[in-house]
Amino acid sequence: MYKVVITTTSMARHFHKLTLPPGYFTHILIDEASQMLECEALMPLGLAGPNTRLVLAGDHMQMGPKLFSVDDHQRSNHTLLNRLFHYYQQQKGDAAFKSRIIFSENYRSTKEIVDFVSTHFYVGKTDVIKAVGNVPSHPSGQALKFHHVRGECILDTMSMSWYNQEEVVTVVDIVKHLTNDWPSTWGQCDASSICVLSEGCQVHLIREALRKINLRQVKVENITNVQGKEFRAIVMTTVQTRDSLQASDSPCLEMFNDACVLNTAMTRAQSQVFVVGDAAALCYFGKCSRVWKSYIDYCSNKNSVVPNHVTKDFIDSDIKEISRLLKTEALEQNHFNSATLDTGDSTEDNTDAVFQQMMEEYNKHEECSSDA
Repeated sequence: MYKVVITTTSMARHFHKLTLPPGYFTHILIDEASQMLECEALMPLGLAGPNTRLVLAGDHMQMGPKLFSVDDHQRSNHTLLNRLFHYYQQQKGDAAFKSRIIFSENYRSTKEIVDFVSTHFYVGKTDVIKAVGNVPSHPSGQALKFHHVRGECILDTMSMSWYNQEEVVTVVDIVKHLTNDWPSTWGQCDASSICVLSEGCQVHLIREALRKINLRQVKVENITNVQGKEFRAIVMTTVQTRDSLQASDSPCLEMFNDACVLNTAMTRAQSQVFVVGDAAALCYFGKCSRVWKSYIDYCSNKNSVVPNHVTKDFIDSDIKEISRLLKTEALEQNHFNSATLDTGDSTEDNTDAVFQQMMEEYNKHEECSSDA
């Protein structure tokens, strides 16, 4: 019989006051190690003795800790999980190799979602991370959908955050349709297994709109509140438009700039992902424009873009208009050359070098073992 203590990393600091003997804990396991600050992880690790087994588990391509001293895409480099990976990478021998364990099977999401995530956030291939949970998709629709809404992005002066009323209306329509067309393969209709992800006062507006139609059970959250959770369907509303992002005082936000945020949001879904936003803005602005172009292109090829007139040519025309309005010839040439929705090399900048390297090492190790 084993005695197990489950606690948060911050509460683990109180164990230091108990003057426990060295090595009191035989094992220390830290889950979601890629999401915490190094100082947080060190509090439970300080309880380890010479013979304590330590396990750090997590996915560095999910949202990392909030750090203001580095760029968003460098957050994962400042976690103990990543540092431990690189430490073992420099060590020689079988022990160092076996201390890095990779799991490449996904039990949560349907194959269509897993394939997109595998291709655009990890190794650029659809067959590396495998969907093994037999999760049912919607029988009458695609797993990935895009709803184009240009709308108007307005600053709420009370909360100093943005909202887009047209997107709120579209989100409510999507949720209503989901609950009315709930497939039997998903089990009994459960509105609480639908989650809407947004930010700022848009979250409050959507909650209020859903309450008015007796759908208060639907979860409406900021993306930071759903890490580690899962839902039958995810609806993402990106709020910002081409007009708001052209303004000098309107910074590109996380859904436009942080691929880890997109990966985290999409992988909360079991069966369907809906994205509501301005297609041209998503494809033009921010560091994630390539991912969004690929997503919208995928949906277009699957006829899961709403409304139907939003085609590749339609979006290209909007992008040309944005470039013209910015009145910067160099910027216009730069963006438009990379803004077509051809995904030939769209994943080049989004592949995960750590994951790919580990897969290559595992494959080499298996080949050497079979030869022996």
